[in-house]
Amino acid sequence: MPDLNPALGSYQDDRDCFPFKSHLHQIYRNFKSDPYFGGEAKCVKANPTGPLRNSQLHDTFEYGSNGVLKTKITVASTPGYTVGNLLEIQPRGSTPPFNFTVAYRDCDQCKVFRHSYIDNGTGCSYWVTDEALGEETTCCEFVYELLCGTSPKYQIYDESCQ
Repeated sequence: MPDLNPALGSYQDDRDCFPFKSHLHQIYRNFKSDPYFGGEAKCVKANPTGPLRNSQLHDTFEYGSNGVLKTKITVASTPGYTVGNLLEIQPRGSTPPFNFTVAYRDCDQCKVFRHSYIDNGTGCSYWVTDEALGEETTCCEFVYELLCGTSPKYQIYDESCQ
């Protein structure tokens, strides 16, 4: 995968984004069903967070009309990296952990994640902040399409999410 390149670390260091003071909304992804976020549910979002403490924080994801996933997130590094480009996400309870690898992030506008548990890590999702909802985020969208492709694209955020 072209985005797994330590030379790109300055565009992938998620440590710089915390505390995250906005919601982060999943706009679209390149896979149909996500086992952690309600299958084909719409309106997937992460809530604002507190600061990182020892590279960890707690966050709550919401999806569909009433789905909730409470998690502990550890920001780590993938092999060869010195920046925090990996989110190790541990749901509360007995649900197994999963990883998001940061393919690209603009802390104020958007993030592109790879999902370790979808198609051997090729599953991608595109997320935007409250402030960037409905705005042109052409750089972020370009990065998503370059790394993740233009098709298939499953729309997760729509007018019902407002």
